[in-house]
Amino acid sequence: MKIVISRLTYNEFDAILKTHPRYCDTQYVDGRFPAFTKIKDSDVSTDGSIRLIQSYPNTQYFQFFGSYLDKINYQFQMAKDYDVMIMLSCDEYIEGDWNNFVKNLEWSMRVHPDKRIFNIPFKVISGDDRPIKSKDRIFVDPKNWTVLDRHWRYRYKGKEELHRAWYMDADINGITIVHDDTVRNKKRNKLMTKYQKIPEAVADTLK
Repeated sequence: MKIVISRLTYNEFDAILKTHPRYCDTQYVDGRFPAFTKIKDSDVSTDGSIRLIQSYPNTQYFQFFGSYLDKINYQFQMAKDYDVMIMLSCDEYIEGDWNNFVKNLEWSMRVHPDKRIFNIPFKVISGDDRPIKSKDRIFVDPKNWTVLDRHWRYRYKGKEELHRAWYMDADINGITIVHDDTVRNKKRNKLMTKYQKIPEAVADTLK
């Protein structure tokens, strides 16, 4: 089974240096979000993170500028050669036993062949005060997924599905995603905080 971790990035050298996964293939999609303040008048990273990403083995680097939803759909398409895609932000990292996780995922996919989205245990160190203990970050057959809106309605193979229709309710144990926004430098975090305060409907229409 081929697994890839997919990450969105824009000037996140510090975070990538601290959180880059080293246990499977990784893809980075670099590009400013619309309405996100430009850094050095560039829509792609200028802080050395491109060179850092390209220095890692088993890692691919892409550039794409568009809305948050456009970026996610681009992630799905870039993962077309993989059986499974895991979404991981640059202020997140993974703890646990990767090999045990893969075994558990393979078992769950065999037992529940109708499921296409699986959950991973989730914990927060800093930066997210929501009481969330797991997140839906595992996508089976990523090339056939499209996200439709920020309420996380998906289309699989051209058919719109209900929010939970393709989900596996139980977590896939073995690893935990850890959210910690302190891995980003303070300037980058301030830009993200400013961006997140923009209403979603507005942010996705700005250039």
